[in-house]
Amino acid sequence: MNYNNISKKQMSLNMLSNIVSYSANIIISFLLTPFLINALGRETYSFYPVANTIVSYMSILTNAMNSMASRFVTVSLVKGDKSEANKYYSSVLISDIIISIFLLVPMFIFIFFIDVFMDIPINSEAAIKCLFILVFSSAIINILATVFGIATFAKNRIDLRSLRELILAGLKLILFFLLYKYFIPSIIYVGVVALVIAILNIFIQIKYTNMLLPEIKVSKKYFSWKHTKTLFTSSVWNAINTLGNNLLVGMSIILANIYYGAGVSGTYSIANTVPQFINGVITMLIGVFYPVITYKYALNDKKGLIKEIINSQKLVGILGCTIISVFTALASNFFALWTPGEDPHYLSILSLVTILPHFIITCTWTLVNLNIVMNKVKIPALFTLSMGILNIIVVYLVHYFFHPGLISLPLISSFIQILSVGLFLPLYACKNLKLKWFTFYPTVVKSVLCSVIIISLVSYVKKFFMIQSWFSLFSFAAVTGCITLCFFSFIILGPQNIIDLLKKIILRYLKHK
Repeated sequence: MNYNNISKKQMSLNMLSNIVSYSANIIISFLLTPFLINALGRETYSFYPVANTIVSYMSILTNAMNSMASRFVTVSLVKGDKSEANKYYSSVLISDIIISIFLLVPMFIFIFFIDVFMDIPINSEAAIKCLFILVFSSAIINILATVFGIATFAKNRIDLRSLRELILAGLKLILFFLLYKYFIPSIIYVGVVALVIAILNIFIQIKYTNMLLPEIKVSKKYFSWKHTKTLFTSSVWNAINTLGNNLLVGMSIILANIYYGAGVSGTYSIANTVPQFINGVITMLIGVFYPVITYKYALNDKKGLIKEIINSQKLVGILGCTIISVFTALASNFFALWTPGEDPHYLSILSLVTILPHFIITCTWTLVNLNIVMNKVKIPALFTLSMGILNIIVVYLVHYFFHPGLISLPLISSFIQILSVGLFLPLYACKNLKLKWFTFYPTVVKSVLCSVIIISLVSYVKKFFMIQSWFSLFSFAAVTGCITLCFFSFIILGPQNIIDLLKKIILRYLKHK
């Protein structure tokens, strides 16, 4: 692979495959969520997202090390140092295995005393314990699989990663259908599916590694304490950053269970589904630019690096804010159709409060990856951790003195997130790159203002339509979405850039005709 000339065609393929893969995952999840809620009940279902949240806490260090390993392995390969790449690769895999073994202890202690930590529905304790055992086991396998996922990142073959995700998503749908059609519904099957998917995932990842990085070999002889220390030192700050994010964002569903019980926690897990999908869309889109940003940094191409960051801001801002704006205007209609047994107005309010920070996150989250690429993770980590701790303290004090409703949890979290991603991330990036403080703000301001305009217009226009079926909802969303996309593109890219882009597309078409 020529690292000096990153293929725009490959980048387009990565983007397209990511969109197709994630769209399929969203559709499948939207089909499965109401199905599982109806089959298991809202209270029982809520423990699946809770289990995943707890797993995210327990795997913070390994995920952080794997993320930094992607950076170090890729930079080593770009510089042609295969020996260094092998040392980082083997060191992170062996470290993950050791850490995973130690993780088994707190995992099983939590499972054994789960009724002490959480509000468990009557007669569901055994099934929920089985769920946690299976989900925790799949998490251990996924930790190891992530190491092998470095291959698609290092070779900029995000399309292959998307293909894997598409295959696994389809298989997940089939497994759920078979298990819940031919057996008595149980929350245990959710864990069974998670474990099966994890096992298949690691086999596919290993195959990709052998295909894309034949020069990389896992061996004890490549294990290096020096490289492990380098990874650990960098990863500690990345892990602290992740912990801070989890305390700031992921803790809400656990706090909902503790303060309000399993029933209310189930309601919040339903409302939080769409924000999680939107967060995934943003992460997916930004992931396309991550390898390119890494290459530009490794080649000391500062001008190219800044250009890719701003391009990422614009593209992700356009696509992300288009989705968020249209959903915000149609949220109550969506929940009325998706979960007819719940209060659509209440769910839409919960969901929208949770989504609020994403109007800014779409334009600034790529700067988190920039910090990792530049290995400038200490200060962001400490800041994010302090924000996460602040969130927990404020939630505790508010509930101790005022006893508010569930809405207070996402409201407090969203307010702190907006301060974090809207102020700290852009300013810190400008400081590190020695740029003017407002360099990354134009796209943010344009995106937010455009979003306010679109939400107001769509909310007004929808009053003249009868949106009472999935067909009418999707038809209205598709039309308004296309108009919104054009509007965002015109404002954020500018008319001249759009004309230049259309010229390139036409010339390319005529060339290949």
